[in-house]
Amino acid sequence: MLSVLSVLGSLGLYGYAVIVRPEMVLTSGNAADCSGKYIVTNGMVREVLRGWDGELSVEVLPADGAPSVWLLIESETLMSSPRVKDLLTGAQVRAEGVASIYKGHIEIHVNGPDDIEVQRQSSLAVIESSGALLKNTGVCFTGMAFYKKLSSGRLSFQLVDRLEPLLAVNCTSSSYFPGDERIPWENGTMVRVTGRLASDAYGKLSRLVIIGGARGVEVV
Repeated sequence: MLSVLSVLGSLGLYGYAVIVRPEMVLTSGNAADCSGKYIVTNGMVREVLRGWDGELSVEVLPADGAPSVWLLIESETLMSSPRVKDLLTGAQVRAEGVASIYKGHIEIHVNGPDDIEVQRQSSLAVIESSGALLKNTGVCFTGMAFYKKLSSGRLSFQLVDRLEPLLAVNCTSSSYFPGDERIPWENGTMVRVTGRLASDAYGKLSRLVIIGGARGVEVV
């Protein structure tokens, strides 16, 4: 009986060792040594880029000054992970995984929903509060669409924040064709918009220029 218990105990310890993963909290001092290690990063989502095959690249800016981390998410993971829909510009997230270095950037290949935790939802308020961080980057926001106007392939509408109705941003596209919409949408539809923020004459970020035509607006 003792030997059986010893074997079971050993198996239990082995299972525990498999489940518990070594974690390395990313800081400015250890970034160069993180390749191949299991790391944890916390911060704000800045850039969100969607590939033509549906894959997603998400840049996370740690609040403590550590280097940014890119989360690479395949389309299969996106479809099976409800949490990923909240990986929007301005969201606060915690992510973990095995790190690699590509062209000087730290990357984590996200393997499943347990690797990501959205700690605070995205808000259009980040356009005003963090404008300097968002210039010349790809952004992604979700909101309610209103005042949709389409003429000669040019689209314009207003995206209203889903949590704060007084927050809104004007969205435009110069080559938008309704026939390319995966799911047709009208005013009052909740949509996810991917594009770049444009400045007005005073340098204030005031307009979201949609990237990819109809592919840049998705019904959520």
